Amino acid sequence: IWRVTLFRFLSSSDDPDEDLADILGLDTKTPSDDLLSELYANIFQQKFPAKIRKSTASIISAIVLAKEPVCVRIISKLFSIKEDNIDLVVSKLTSVLTWRGGWNDPISVRHQSFSDFVLNIDKKGIFEVVPLVDRCLNCMLGNDGLCFNIAGLKSSHLKNSDQIDEYTVPEALTYSGNFWAMHLDDKVNNDQQNGKILDDVKNLMFNHFLHWLEVLSLNSLLPVAI
Repeated sequence: IWRVTLFRFLSSSDDPDEDLADILGLDTKTPSDDLLSELYANIFQQKFPAKIRKSTASIISAIVLAKEPVCVRIISKLFSIKEDNIDLVVSKLTSVLTWRGGWNDPISVRHQSFSDFVLNIDKKGIFEVVPLVDRCLNCMLGNDGLCFNIAGLKSSHLKNSDQIDEYTVPEALTYSGNFWAMHLDDKVNNDQQNGKILDDVKNLMFNHFLHWLEVLSLNSLLPVAI
C-alpha cells in the first residue's frame, strides 16, 4: 500500500524529486503503519501547504465518513460548497481517492488506512473531522427537504410504480434519509451541536416521520426505518 500510494503521489506531484527526498528521509525503523501515516501527512502538506480550510476539511470528512461512496453533487448539497471547489480538492487527492472525474461519479478512499488516518487526524493537528449527522438532518429539514408527496404522485391508493415510470428524489436527500441514523455515531465534541442534533431528531420524528418514510419508500429503502 505504501509503495503504490507513494507512486501515485509522486506521479501527481509538482516537485517529485523533493517530495521523494522528504519521504526517503523518514525513519526506516518506524513501524509500517506509522510510515503510511507519515506519507499521508506529506500528501496533505504538499497538496495543501497553507492551513486546511473548513470547506476542505468538510469535503474530506464527507468522503471518509460516508456510509457509501458519495458524489460531488451530494457533498455540495450537504455542505453548501460549490461543485468546482469540491472538484479541485478531490483532484488533488487522487493518490488516496478513487474518482472518475464526473460530478455524479462516486468518490471513495483507495484504502481503509487513509480513513483511519483522517479519523485520527486531530492528534496531528492538521484539521478537525466534520461530522455528517447534522448535515443529513439539515438536508431533510431544510426548505427543499422532506415534504408531503415529494414525488408529486396523483393518488395514494395506487402503487408508486403504477403512477409514474421514473421518479427521483434528490441524491443528497436520499442519502440523508437512508443514513442519518447511522451517522449518529459520528464523533461530535460540541455540546451545543449535540443539543441541536437532538432537537432536529425530535423535529424529524414528530413532524416529518411520514415524509421520511415516503422518501424511503420511493427509493425501496423502507426497511431502513425498521
